Amino acid sequence: MWIVINRKLLLYIVIILLILTFQLKDRYLSSSVAVNLDFPLNKKVIMIDPGHGGIDGGTNKQKVLEKNINLAIALKLKKVLDHRNVTVKLTRKEDQALDHLNNHSSSRHLRDLWARVEMINQEKIDLFISLHVNAGVSYLRGPKIFYKADNKRLAYLLQNKLNNLEYKDIKHPTNTPLAADYFVLNHAKPPGVIVEVGYITNPVDYRLLQQDDYQWVMARTLAAGIEEYFSSFSFYLEKIRD
Repeated sequence: MWIVINRKLLLYIVIILLILTFQLKDRYLSSSVAVNLDFPLNKKVIMIDPGHGGIDGGTNKQKVLEKNINLAIALKLKKVLDHRNVTVKLTRKEDQALDHLNNHSSSRHLRDLWARVEMINQEKIDLFISLHVNAGVSYLRGPKIFYKADNKRLAYLLQNKLNNLEYKDIKHPTNTPLAADYFVLNHAKPPGVIVEVGYITNPVDYRLLQQDDYQWVMARTLAAGIEEYFSSFSFYLEKIRD
């Protein structure tokens, strides 16, 4: 009889403890998620990587250089995020290449890429955005996202934001993000994507990418996409599972 009573008592204790555990867990999760959903970018650390720089002008057209467009949008994106309590870091703040920062390769280009990857990986980064300008046949236009497979959700969210970007009655085509085998994507540890902000080879994009007002719209659209990424409930479910 004593053994039976002990077993019943033990069962009751276990049940009570389980109930209390789930109640406390639900209370903690609901409150912490609610706070983060209200202020999704609070205390986040984001690395912005303006591609190319210095001797490396990137793609170009009629003396308009990709490196300058990348940096201009990066600095604007930083200002937008600064107002949302984000710690923003830049791989470069001026017109310079980064190949002098390491000696991992005899190739200047690879040294530059390694320097960017090391900055992204050495810091406590929640997200990185690498900014570039695309080139191709003249009818292709609009922003396009490139991503590594495990960042697919982030890529599609940002692409959707950019596809719906409107500026002076000019609408972008519905582009689809692409999984890509790029150096920075393959070697960077935090989540992130490459954002090709437009095609310099397209006459519409070529004109837009040089306009200060359009660069601000691009920066605010990217910031809105980043904020939505961190505020999505699925993001916090992933963090809980981790």
